[in-house]
Amino acid sequence: MEGSSARGVEIERKFLVAELPAALGEHPGQRIEQGYLAIAPDGVEVRVRRRDTGATLTVKSGPGHVRTEEEFAIDERRFESLWPLTDGRRVTKTRHEIPLEGGLTAELDVYDGTHDGLVTAEIEFGSVEASERFSPPPWLGREVTGDARYANQTLAVSGRPAAGEDLRIGSAETDIRSVAVLGGGTMGGGIAGHFARAGLAVALVDASAELGEQAREKLLERTRGHVDAGLLPQEAVARTEEVSTPPDLETAVADADLVVEAVPEDPGLKAEVLGRVTAAAPAAAVIATNTSSLPIAGLAEAVSEPGRFVGVHWFNPPEWTPGVEVIAGPATDRATVDRVVEFLRSVGKVPAEVADRAGFVSNRLQMALLREALAIVEEGQTTREHLDAVVRSTFGFRLPFFGPFQIADMAGLDTYLSVFETLERDVGPAFAPPAALRELVEAGRLGAKSGEGFATYSDDERAQLLLERDRRYAALSRLLEELADGS
Repeated sequence: MEGSSARGVEIERKFLVAELPAALGEHPGQRIEQGYLAIAPDGVEVRVRRRDTGATLTVKSGPGHVRTEEEFAIDERRFESLWPLTDGRRVTKTRHEIPLEGGLTAELDVYDGTHDGLVTAEIEFGSVEASERFSPPPWLGREVTGDARYANQTLAVSGRPAAGEDLRIGSAETDIRSVAVLGGGTMGGGIAGHFARAGLAVALVDASAELGEQAREKLLERTRGHVDAGLLPQEAVARTEEVSTPPDLETAVADADLVVEAVPEDPGLKAEVLGRVTAAAPAAAVIATNTSSLPIAGLAEAVSEPGRFVGVHWFNPPEWTPGVEVIAGPATDRATVDRVVEFLRSVGKVPAEVADRAGFVSNRLQMALLREALAIVEEGQTTREHLDAVVRSTFGFRLPFFGPFQIADMAGLDTYLSVFETLERDVGPAFAPPAALRELVEAGRLGAKSGEGFATYSDDERAQLLLERDRRYAALSRLLEELADGS
């Protein structure tokens, strides 16, 4: 590296641009090519950027709009060697720096290429107080701080949000604008808060009007705490205050486009609530049940029109965990699944369709891990504390970036087969090598090193995968060190 600079904490706010400001012509822009080598959960990203002033490699970390950034200057040769690794994760734009009152500057980005027509402005503040005092000029449109669709890393991967003057979440990409959340506990309250911050009309109800009001107050308290900690922008409180608490379920769902039932995991209680929803919700509304393990087929019996019924499995804490499992029942219409998947993407979640089996995918994997962890401790092989440390610092360290199939391909399937054989011999038949794994190894498909494993790899793809793996791991190591230091 030619040099580096640790820029510390940034407080950034981002806006859509309603109209190009008159001062634009007075401030010629510079071309920016920006590509991502790594994009990980919890705000970690590694990117390369080239503009008129030179090229840089940047590592950012931290959720929300308060982030830490370390930037390294790199030469043109190094940029050219890294740029191909960002294929499929790029944005190109022209940046104009527009002076604002109070000594502030708006970095106005006019995107082109696959993002043509999108114009945003980002403003950096020296303190939370300065951010709160800021009065946007009239040419700035809706604020999209915290709106995952307009983050550069999302644009680089997913492309430009749908065109149109009305780019509010729930309008351009999906027809879902109004949501009723039934159940004000940890999950229901968190889901309602996430939807509210995304700009949707949200109704939150519980078993009684009093409990609904209490749930809203708890949600507001949690939101204020997140704002005070720098995890959410100040406007998150105002959006959360707009959450309504109708007196009963029937009133809450009467005008909803989507109903999310999030009551406790009691099949009888869920059936009762879903029956009332079916009778009161509009015919076009999607009805979703949030459950971590209950089969959707059984719950669907309480819904008179099961074609519009679908399961969703949000994860705790719902504000921050990106993934949501989407589970179709036997009578769920394909259009319902597509509608819910697109909607979840529009509010910044990562939906994954899974089959209607007890525990779905995530909990089947989690419970298998916990079962084996308990057995290891009970056998005296290690302590609970040391086992947690092993998980966090070894294979768990990889999981923000790669799933088990990719990890196995990179490690070598012949190695995995050998481990299974040892475990079968010394621990028991439960660890007999899976037939699918043995067949791959016997066919010479050993993973990335042989060019084929669970997936197929060219020489270039293998080299890119391993380099990106190392870059992602380096970025995560840096973040963990910062968290350990309390920085």
